[in-house]
Amino acid sequence: RGASCVIAPGLILAGRTVSLRGQRPQPGSLVWSGRGPLLRRARDSEPAARKSWQSRALSVVDLIWAVSVGVSVTLRLLCSVQLSASSGMEPLAASCWVTTVSLLASAAFLVPFASWACIPRRRGPWLAGLCTLPAFGLVAAASLLSLGLVQMVLRLATLSAALSLDWGAGRSGQGFRRRVAGTAMVFVGVVAGILSSAGAAHVGTSSYGKAAGIAITFLAGACYVFQARLMAQPGADERTACTNALVCQLTNAAAQLPVLAACMLYGNSGYSAAFRIHVSSAPLWLFSGLQGAFYLRSLQVLPARLGYATTFSLSLWGQLAAAAVLDALLQSEGAASPERLFGLGLVVLGAAISATGGTGMPQASAEKNSAKIL
Repeated sequence: RGASCVIAPGLILAGRTVSLRGQRPQPGSLVWSGRGPLLRRARDSEPAARKSWQSRALSVVDLIWAVSVGVSVTLRLLCSVQLSASSGMEPLAASCWVTTVSLLASAAFLVPFASWACIPRRRGPWLAGLCTLPAFGLVAAASLLSLGLVQMVLRLATLSAALSLDWGAGRSGQGFRRRVAGTAMVFVGVVAGILSSAGAAHVGTSSYGKAAGIAITFLAGACYVFQARLMAQPGADERTACTNALVCQLTNAAAQLPVLAACMLYGNSGYSAAFRIHVSSAPLWLFSGLQGAFYLRSLQVLPARLGYATTFSLSLWGQLAAAAVLDALLQSEGAASPERLFGLGLVVLGAAISATGGTGMPQASAEKNSAKIL
């Protein structure tokens, strides 16, 4: 046994068959790796192959999941617009009322996954709930503008706010220029979308109302970036993450109540109409509550699997695609105009370019699969 002799299709080494690289190994044999530590057992290759196929299948499911998160955001906004229109209240009061009830419903769905022992001691989740206070204005803005234009302005706001925060913190390293270029392209796309809706977004909507809707949407989008930064807690377990999300929802709902009271006192809405929920609208309320819990839990799971840039990009594309389809189905004026389609394409392309430069959020460390060396 002092010297090994070559016997096709393998080698004899210490009385054991060794398969050359590129040949189909027999179970129990040793495989020649061609470099570094030389040998590994062939029986480990089949489970690894099965695991590889399972990982690919799970990756496809995660990609579809991320897109569905974006679709659900647009659908919830549509539900909120319909609930607000059927409330019979002033637009701002109705928007605040629908948002508050939806937040409480989402919190109710998160309760089974939370724990009293995991109530956050840090300020992040509590401040995150306060940061998203202007989000109720999105319902009123969507009533004035089309769903597609609201989603486009939201993307511009989130990209701009994230860039501003990173630049202010001195995080302008690799990929920052691509993010700036992508944001500039999104800005041009949003301008094209606004021009397409000038005089055609909703009949009877004044220029002042459209400008107010765009401003409210931009403010809400910027606040979502602050919420994401404040909620970020790398290494938190699932129970803690759910509890943080619950605290954020409840804090936001509590902050909406004074605004709701002020809107009702200032307008002509009566308290009897404000707290009335019709049975016919129960499916819309149920979906709004489920979507809030689904969205928060998804953004706690998907970034660890796909990364923040991929998750946010796919979610954005889902939002824009759903908004474009709904605008076409609802026959929103200007939805199929060349300017709107051109602007939508620029927003999608700009968001993709920006995603290649990262998001400014901490990236999940990818697991590296290595062969077991004997």
